[in-house]
Amino acid sequence: MACFQILSDLHLESPKAYGLFDIPPQAPYLALLGDIGNAKDHGLFTFLEAQLHKIRVVLYLLGNHEPHHSSRATAREKIQDFSDTINQKRAHEDRQMRQFVFMDQTRYDITADVTVLGCTLYSRLSKEQEMRVSFGLNDFYHIDDWTVEAHCNAHEADRT
Repeated sequence: MACFQILSDLHLESPKAYGLFDIPPQAPYLALLGDIGNAKDHGLFTFLEAQLHKIRVVLYLLGNHEPHHSSRATAREKIQDFSDTINQKRAHEDRQMRQFVFMDQTRYDITADVTVLGCTLYSRLSKEQEMRVSFGLNDFYHIDDWTVEAHCNAHEADRT
């Protein structure tokens, strides 16, 4: 049986606590499910790499705060670059480094019978909700190029 340690909404970016927060390992799989920190902060990646020395597999899902003060595309690219760097380190330099899996419209097979599917899955908005949400959600002010239309498109892309 696969055991997971699940954490979300740590918001280590506010105030910056990347170096202060400790996650004692409780399971071989750590699922960090969004709003862990801000992708523009180097501290997020230092924090993630520290987890990889303690936990066998870190599954990472982008939340709505990772791209704040940047764009969703840039945040995704930074997380993917980190993942690629970790994979290279594992292959060539540090055999003790564990596995980092960026769960962005991807799957990760734990066993032949257990698969984890990952996507942010933004909420579906009806036409009636769009105007109210566009004024009430900080994401539309803090994420470059993030609009109600982009939000709805991201929802549909995650569903397919």
